[in-house]
Amino acid sequence: MTSNTNLKTGMYRHNKTGNIYQVLGTALQTETNELMVVYKPVKNNVNHKHEYEMFVRPLEMFTEIVEINGEKMPRFEKIKSPRSFIV
Repeated sequence: MTSNTNLKTGMYRHNKTGNIYQVLGTALQTETNELMVVYKPVKNNVNHKHEYEMFVRPLEMFTEIVEINGEKMPRFEKIKSPRSFIV
């Protein structure tokens, strides 16, 4: 395992829901040594019904390619950060 990731902080779109999230960084799960992505929902998400302020997801899962409507794409895709998205 390496502690160096290429994941950049910033705004990402979840390609399944279309929701926008702000990636705050990565963290180490100390029991398993798994790298996790720490992110939070942007308040103006169309499907924003989250009761939590932040989320974590394994880096491997965050960056994986998934199939959505028959098309392969990243689960989360980095987008430009319009000012309206900044929380």
